Amino acid sequence: MIEPTIFNILGITILATMIAYSFSPIQPAKQKVISLFPAPISSLLGKLFNCGRCLAFWFSLILFVDLIPSAIAGLLGFIITHIEDRINYWYE
Repeated sequence: MIEPTIFNILGITILATMIAYSFSPIQPAKQKVISLFPAPISSLLGKLFNCGRCLAFWFSLILFVDLIPSAIAGLLGFIITHIEDRINYWYE
């Protein structure tokens, strides 16, 4: 269990967002691992590992074992994903 400090919450949220969304070198490997599972499990894993706020929430819940910091991490994951979407839209 990790102590839920603001630094740890933000770090886990950024890491989860990178895994789910923005770190492009890991995306093909992530999709390949997800496709190894049967269809119902693959669908659930696809939703989990491609959603920044979902992955931040569950990843922090596993590491912190506390609901409030996990909810904060999920909210921060949503905000970070929203900011990245806005930045990508700006550059299109």
